[in-house]
Amino acid sequence: MMPMIKRIDMIENSHLDERGWVTNPLEVIGVSGNALNNLHIASIQPGCIRGNHYHTHATEWLLIFGGAARFFWRSMEEENIHEEWIKGSAPVLFEIPPGIEHAVINRSENEIFLMAFRNIADADTIRSSFVKK
Repeated sequence: MMPMIKRIDMIENSHLDERGWVTNPLEVIGVSGNALNNLHIASIQPGCIRGNHYHTHATEWLLIFGGAARFFWRSMEEENIHEEWIKGSAPVLFEIPPGIEHAVINRSENEIFLMAFRNIADADTIRSSFVKK
């Protein structure tokens, strides 16, 4: 059974003009105005991995933008690793339920970025190394 990762193509939920795009991921997922926790933005250098962990109780959202990447995930009940190519031409948002290992690898030649936020503050983050370079 494939893990229930939800992909949201953000360009459809963005304002686009000659300057580029702007989006509000909190509004897109319907939590604008509600309390979220641990919002952070991270850079990912070419060839590097971010993530390689899971959360026991929290749902996490990852907004990936700025270049090409690979997003990997698997549930704790299966061996198969799923992956999705991110072209980098538009931001992509993933909703990751508790218990799903996840990782992002930068496959571009430039630094890319991700914004992550969770629905609870004290989410147990369990490190794993299910994805290798």
